[in-house]
Amino acid sequence: ADPFTYGLQVSPSIYQLDGDNYLFTTHVRPEVSYTVNQQLSVWLSYTFSNRDYRKRAYDDRDSDNHEVFLDTVYILGGDKGYALGGIGYEYNDASKDLYDYGRLTLRAGGSFYLAYAMRFGVLGTYMGKAYKNDDAMEDKKREDTRYQIAVSLSRQLYYEWLEIVTEATYTKNNSNINDYEYKRKVAGIGLSVDF
Repeated sequence: ADPFTYGLQVSPSIYQLDGDNYLFTTHVRPEVSYTVNQQLSVWLSYTFSNRDYRKRAYDDRDSDNHEVFLDTVYILGGDKGYALGGIGYEYNDASKDLYDYGRLTLRAGGSFYLAYAMRFGVLGTYMGKAYKNDDAMEDKKREDTRYQIAVSLSRQLYYEWLEIVTEATYTKNNSNINDYEYKRKVAGIGLSVDF
């Protein structure tokens, strides 16, 4: 429906921990994009997620999660890639009020084509998360700020639809409650199939 494009993603997922089912989620995301011109487009999405923790001990964390996101994508000339920036807000409504929170997310990054059919991706994300009620162990509401940088390098492998991908992500979570502060580094290599 030029200049609009509509989409719908439905993603059920099962997470396991120590060989047992830990979490079942279903994400439903309708989205619409508006093409301003050949280089600029705006994307608006709403994501509903249902989280069902499979262990009885975590039933109070079962939740319905709602997120609205607005992204702007700018296509670089000469098939050099794209840059993006976005803002979103998420609200988590859990079975127990203790786990209700709101989270603001800002992100910026892009994907850039390099020599030898390689592609470099980078995405920086800031998240500010505030819980609705006091923490169970502390006499205050938990507030977190998370910073994350993700980089990737990929290259086509024999076919246009097959890529080899290397990724690295660094995350730092600051909190007004020390027990929730952490740093995490993750790296991986894999294959990506586009169809």
